[in-house]
Amino acid sequence: MIMNHETNARRVLHSVQAEILLAFYFYRRGTLIEAKVHAAAAASFVTGTGMQGIHSIIEEPPRELEVVGNGHASYLPPPRNVPETGELINGFWEAYLIANQLASVSTTADCTEIFDAPHLLINCPWPLDTRSYREVRLHLQVILNALTLLNQGKLPPRASGTVDSFLRCSPSSTQRNAQHDSYLAMLTKSTVLLRRATVLTDSTLRKAHCYHLW
Repeated sequence: MIMNHETNARRVLHSVQAEILLAFYFYRRGTLIEAKVHAAAAASFVTGTGMQGIHSIIEEPPRELEVVGNGHASYLPPPRNVPETGELINGFWEAYLIANQLASVSTTADCTEIFDAPHLLINCPWPLDTRSYREVRLHLQVILNALTLLNQGKLPPRASGTVDSFLRCSPSSTQRNAQHDSYLAMLTKSTVLLRRATVLTDSTLRKAHCYHLW
């Protein structure tokens, strides 16, 4: 079955969005096991298609990923424009965000293990607000001539080691003022810190427990 660029890109993106929505739905209902199943599926989709490298300094080739239930392999082709790139960037961070949230409230069957794989590098830049990616067309009538101004939106700077740089407070990560961060970016960063605090707390409690046993 031959599929064009748009079909493949939409299939991957819609699969990721469906899993993220289900993960958030079950998370809000308090059924964490179901939420983790769908969060893990979303994580598998975004990492399996290489979305962690979208708009990074180091470009990665497209990867094939079989979409469950139809028997056909889909791959994520390079985005063609600013809005499409923005959708993929935000899609990756939404999957990363729900995984961190779930890992912060329950340490069993941590769905962030997919993102923590040693070979996986998160080079995708922090997300912007959706409206920043949209193409805006403004038509102005100037005396005798009709001038058309085309603004293709904007993208964040290309990145590398995004989460690691944030945790190390490296200059490349902190040079952007907080007021330029999108709501999704700030929320994702807060879940990164919350999960790190949860991991450190759990580790400290385990060491204290072992000490008391001795």
